Amino acid sequence: PGSNSTYVFVGGGDGSVTKLIAKEHKDLHDVRNGKIQLEGRLTSINIAPDLTEVVIGSHLGQMYRMRLSDMKAVKISEAHHGAITAVTFPKESSDRFATTSADGSVVMWDLSDYSVLCKGSVRDGGVPTCIDFALECLVTGWSDGKVRCFDGDTGQLLWQLADVHPKGVTSLCVSH
Repeated sequence: PGSNSTYVFVGGGDGSVTKLIAKEHKDLHDVRNGKIQLEGRLTSINIAPDLTEVVIGSHLGQMYRMRLSDMKAVKISEAHHGAITAVTFPKESSDRFATTSADGSVVMWDLSDYSVLCKGSVRDGGVPTCIDFALECLVTGWSDGKVRCFDGDTGQLLWQLADVHPKGVTSLCVSH
């Protein structure tokens, strides 16, 4: 930006980031092509000391880096946005693990860098309370009494069994 221009980056509850400009510290208005869309309600934006990028946080536990020059954003971190309710490692390896959360998500993590390998979720399904690996799948028990299975590569819900336990599934173990 020029010495007489000030840029303001505004994050919204709809996940949008809007770039505004004020010339000579007045007349604040939108910049052409100055809007991008991210996931979740944005909760914080902070500019890097070198003034080349901002770090953005969302209520979904995601963090992004966005270059100021072209507003290109990259997700740099993510997490559950609810309490973790279960953790499991596969029996045959220690390079990954899976977690469930009160937010209804099931995540498989890469242990080398804690990145997300896949993520699945169920809306209005209660809370996942337990998890175990079944070959390349994640089998989960839920407070609504269902057992659900997620694909370990994509996070897609593969199947679900209703009414497995009337007071909610609180533990499970898979035998290979």
